[in-house]
Formats: sequence, structure tokens, C-alpha cells
Amino acid sequence: MKISIYALTEPDNGPIRYIGQSIDPSKRYKGHLYPSSLRLKIQKNSWLKSVLIKGKKPGMVVLAKVDEENADAAEIDYIKAYRMMGFDLVNGTDGGDGQSPGYQPSKETRRKLSNAGKGNTRTLGYKHTEEARRKISKAHKGKPSTGAARKGIPHPHQQGENHNMAKMTDVKVIEARQLHATGEWTYQAPGSYFGILPCTIYQIVKHKTWKHL
Repeated sequence: MKISIYALTEPDNGPIRYIGQSIDPSKRYKGHLYPSSLRLKIQKNSWLKSVLIKGKKPGMVVLAKVDEENADAAEIDYIKAYRMMGFDLVNGTDGGDGQSPGYQPSKETRRKLSNAGKGNTRTLGYKHTEEARRKISKAHKGKPSTGAARKGIPHPHQQGENHNMAKMTDVKVIEARQLHATGEWTYQAPGSYFGILPCTIYQIVKHKTWKHL
């Protein structure tokens, strides 16, 4: 069974504000807006009510579809990734059915992560949809990401994936950092996975490069 990792957005194709998982995203969307659901005093509901009171409704986008056994880990990964990118999420937990920040993937999930590196295949089975990629790109447009930019010095627009020598993309860099954070990957494994040197992965996960993410 496939589970959808979805996001609720600000109206009119605005930024992502909430990430969850569901077998039926459209049905789950309606559930978020039920009056009975909105009675709960949580941050997500405060945001939803602020949207509804303006006569608007939040948007929804499916970020990925994953196997059921990977859904909790995927939800946690996406929440962490979007928070790292600066999205103001209203999730009350780190995901995975309200697991605490000390959440540890199951042995099966760890095995899949390990196998993904050994076989250079995406055995986790999830990656950003095209719509999600567009939202990430839109969120970063116009944001000063270097000291030079913040000081008003013209930027050559050649950092990150815009650099003509870049072998990675914003999405791949985030994925590499997530995979290394599991503790199951050495620098060698992600390097082989993405086709770059381990020293390059080290620079990425230590935020010595791609600092704008």
C-alpha cells in the first residue's frame, strides 16, 4: 500500500505550512477543515482558522508516495528537510505519528537505508514530486543567501545548483544530509550514491558548502 506524504500550503499556491501523511489525501484535507477537528487548540488549527476567517482555504500538494512501512520515516524526513529550508511549519511534532525528537527508525528502515547506499538505488522509494520541487525553488527565489548578497553586493548567480560546475541539486543536497544523519551512512556511501567524492559529501553535510540550504 502506498502512503502519500502531503503538505498544506497558504492559499493561492503559497508556501508550505504543514506536512502529514495519509492513504487518501483528499479525504484527509476535508478532515483538517471539519469544525470538530478545528476545536483542538493546536498551532495547525490556529493557522487554519486564520486562513478560513479570511474566506479562503489552504492548498494541498502531494510531496511523495511511499511504501507503508516507510511512511513514518519519510514524514519525519520531509518535516526536517522543509524546516531546514526555512519553511514556517505548524507541525506540533517531528512527524511519524507524533514520535518524539529521539525517534529511531526501525531495523527494517535502517536496512533499507543501508541497502540504498550499497546498491546505488533509491530503495526508500520516495523523492520530491515536480510540484514540490517547484515550491522549493519558488521559496528560495529572492532570498539573500551569502554575506555579499546581504550587503547589497551584486551576486553572480553561480552558487549551488546554478553553478555551471555543480554536480548536485538543492534536493539532492538535502537528501544527502538526511541520509548521513541516520548514522547508517559513511561519507563513502552517499558519495557513491550520488556519484561524487566522499570529501565532497563531507563538505556538504558539514555545511562547508551549499551553505544557502
